[in-house]
Amino acid sequence: MINVVNRHDYKGDGIYIGRGTIWGNKASHKNYQGVEVLCESREESIAWYKEDLKKRYKTDTYLRNELIKLARRHKNGEKIVLICSCKPLACHGDVLKAAIDAVAKAL
Repeated sequence: MINVVNRHDYKGDGIYIGRGTIWGNKASHKNYQGVEVLCESREESIAWYKEDLKKRYKTDTYLRNELIKLARRHKNGEKIVLICSCKPLACHGDVLKAAIDAVAKAL
């Protein structure tokens, strides 16, 4: 099971996926500190993240290995909790969740 939760509401353990981490979205529809790509909407920033994650999976060995580690944990039945600021709104964590699941199925 993979859950994406809000860091302000969730009090348990998990993996923080916000800006400043390898999982952070460098795009946003708001001009926050750490935003490298300013988009017109939340949906556009999430779509940008999806393409960026695909590209980095192919080119960034460290990110690929970390994603594979998460996928193995997921495949072995371990609960994965991804912690971000966006939830319950649409979030790049949903993209990461789908990527972990897809990689787990391919293992």
